[in-house]
Amino acid sequence: MSTVLRERPATPRASNGGVPARRAVIRWALRLLRREWRQQLLLLLFSFPFTYVLLISFCYSYYFVPGRTERTYEYSYVRSTNFFML
Repeated sequence: MSTVLRERPATPRASNGGVPARRAVIRWALRLLRREWRQQLLLLLFSFPFTYVLLISFCYSYYFVPGRTERTYEYSYVRSTNFFML
């Protein structure tokens, strides 16, 4: 009895580089993080308080503007857009 081996079917490979490219991008990202972590930390420290203040001011202008219970919404719209000019 003889055995005939068939050729292996070609496995589909990623056309965009696959695992080695992914590994290179991860190494590049970690190197960038090690070199510039101070700038990223400063950006986070400055952006969080400003975002918080902006969110609170929008909530204040939406909920606590007089005229919100009135039937005319134009008055509350004008008051909320002029909130930062007070």
